[in-house]
Amino acid sequence: MVSSPAKIPKIDEVVIDLTDEKKLVIDRLISGSGKLDVVAVVGMAGLGKTTLVRRVYNDPLVTYHFHIQAWCCVSQAYQKRELLLQILSDIVELTDDVLEMSDEELKLKLYRCLRRNRYLIVMDDIWSIEALYDFKRSFPNDDNGSRILITSRHFHVAAEDEVDGTPHSLRRLSDDESRKLLQKKLFDTKECPNELMEVGEQIAASCKGLPLAVIAIAGLLGRTDMILDRWKEVLESICSQTTDDPEMRCMEILDICYRYLPNYLKPCFLYTAVILEDKDIPVKKLAWLWRAEGFLTDTGAESIEDIAEGYLRDLIGRSLVLPSKRRSHGGIKTCRVHDMLRTLCIPESLKKKTFCSSKMGMTNFFILLTRI
Repeated sequence: MVSSPAKIPKIDEVVIDLTDEKKLVIDRLISGSGKLDVVAVVGMAGLGKTTLVRRVYNDPLVTYHFHIQAWCCVSQAYQKRELLLQILSDIVELTDDVLEMSDEELKLKLYRCLRRNRYLIVMDDIWSIEALYDFKRSFPNDDNGSRILITSRHFHVAAEDEVDGTPHSLRRLSDDESRKLLQKKLFDTKECPNELMEVGEQIAASCKGLPLAVIAIAGLLGRTDMILDRWKEVLESICSQTTDDPEMRCMEILDICYRYLPNYLKPCFLYTAVILEDKDIPVKKLAWLWRAEGFLTDTGAESIEDIAEGYLRDLIGRSLVLPSKRRSHGGIKTCRVHDMLRTLCIPESLKKKTFCSSKMGMTNFFILLTRI
């Protein structure tokens, strides 16, 4: 049985107060020298770098200051052409003529679009400085205050000579901030029940200041009974892990959230996480893929489309799948999965042979892994 409909979070829902962090980054972008500068935001996975930079990108001060803004998600295994098209799609319409251009023609078009404009390009999730080298010639330096803003989990990338100034190192949340975030996700403006307060504080502190871990555990708690014994059970699961490393603790919490999934949702989630890496997928296409893999069972009581929508709402309600774009009427158009969840799911998929009995089969699954 599909669980009750989950509350669908808003796109880039504001649940963490990043005002001070945002101001520091904005100051780096709109002040300083006129030359083309590369500004870096760095921090371990799960800290909320993309969330911070997205808020900077959409801030009125920034949108007023820059004539052109564009965003691309780089990731570990990027394709130059795909990144070029990502950037260009925020600047011009991707007509058939543009899509038929060679890579060199696309680079030249990008250069011409940016020339003599004050622009901001965000390159999210850079793993190697080579990604910046590959596109630097397409970013004109007209001494007009243009900026490249990169995010990376790797401090050595942000320390490269190509990056100007000291990288902005995103801090972890305090225990109190983690508690407030957990309460906000679970109860919105209401207060946490008194009997859950103490164990809730312990759960929040166990997340080691990583917003992703707090949000994921909130997604789990929100799908369980709001009773003390259930919360203690979750806390014991977390405390049974021995690591004090924040990033490893985050992975352990994500694994716990996966273990608590109903059996019918596990293959859907594993499949979704494996096929996505810093990419959006249309929800209609995702539902079609789930159906093709045999993950959706037609009971006759609901249509396949309604079952798929229910599954997706459940995964989004658990913060395991993130809505990324909405339709004009408010429905979800595309979604994505955080790359830490993908890191968790790939070995789990191989171990469980999730797709072995499906129409895809393991051979095609391995081919899929080589393409993403």
